[in-house]
Amino acid sequence: MNTPDAVASPSTLLYKRVSFVLALLFGAAGLIFLVRPDWAVVGTNSICRPLGIQELQPYGFGFYQVLAVAYMAMVALLAFLMVLHPEEPIYPRLLICGKGTSSGLSLLMLFVHGPYLLYGVNFAVDGSIAFLVYLLYRVRWRGTA
Repeated sequence: MNTPDAVASPSTLLYKRVSFVLALLFGAAGLIFLVRPDWAVVGTNSICRPLGIQELQPYGFGFYQVLAVAYMAMVALLAFLMVLHPEEPIYPRLLICGKGTSSGLSLLMLFVHGPYLLYGVNFAVDGSIAFLVYLLYRVRWRGTA
């Protein structure tokens, strides 16, 4: 049940405020990853040197592999939740957002970073997945494609 903020419980207000801060932090981190993809590795490595902690290599197994696997686990979970709960419309909508964002960013990188094949392939594949899930969503909840 949605309640106006004026009568929302303290726990609801706390939930909304923390959620808003998290949304801002996640958005800022995503923007940093987009415009300075080396920053996370270079920045933490600069702290590791004086502390004598092993530095993470910027190639091979690394931080962005963690993020990529986490993303794929999340979209796999969303697709599996669509199987388990076909009555719930939020799962396909979230999957459309995730795959659509991945596709759109690949298109952006194709123009900004360079005409690398992988950007074009990911744009096409994730865009097609987002469109397919959108069509399924439309058929399931709207009755039309």
